Amino acid sequence: MNRILVGLSLVVFGMLLLISEVLFRKPIRSRYRNAANDTQGTGFLGLTRNTAGLILMAAGATMLIATG
Repeated sequence: MNRILVGLSLVVFGMLLLISEVLFRKPIRSRYRNAANDTQGTGFLGLTRNTAGLILMAAGATMLIATG
């Protein structure tokens, strides 16, 4: 039972890390941005910024699979 709760909490915490990376990055629109340099990009979806969340989710999923 404890392994299930730990695995579930790792998955949920990993998802929260991934979501917080998207929500708390710099704003999409800014008054001070230059219109010619208006490239937001999808850099927030890269592996380097989301490594911690992905590792936590993988560890939690592994614990859940091993328990069940």
